Amino acid sequence: GSFLQGFLPGLALTIFQSILPSICGAIASFRGLESVAWIDADAFKSFFYFQLFNFYLASAIGGAFIASAEEIADEPTSIVSLLSESLPGQALTFMSYIMLISLSTFPILLTNISSLIVGALKLKYLAKTEYEKEEA
Repeated sequence: GSFLQGFLPGLALTIFQSILPSICGAIASFRGLESVAWIDADAFKSFFYFQLFNFYLASAIGGAFIASAEEIADEPTSIVSLLSESLPGQALTFMSYIMLISLSTFPILLTNISSLIVGALKLKYLAKTEYEKEEA
């Protein structure tokens, strides 16, 4: 129970963070930017601001608010003190996220299995000429 409660938020954040650059890139390309460099720069800027405000601030404050929602409903005038007491409890989510990133994501990136699988599939099914076989 407590393992899943500590592990699943970090896993959800990791999955979301891995698809977020693609989402930011798609949004930037829909904005009508003309060059790939402008699209990449806009996607990077959007990704940075989203990470800063939503991922770090909103997740921490939102999690602290949810953790103390019942007490806030009982005594709304003490919202600042209740949030300041429950905010350190959100550190577990970020610690599990950092542990998950460092212990699973980076080793997976180092092995780069996906490019090996894609390269093998391209070589087997798509490469017709010698040049295409060398590129795969």
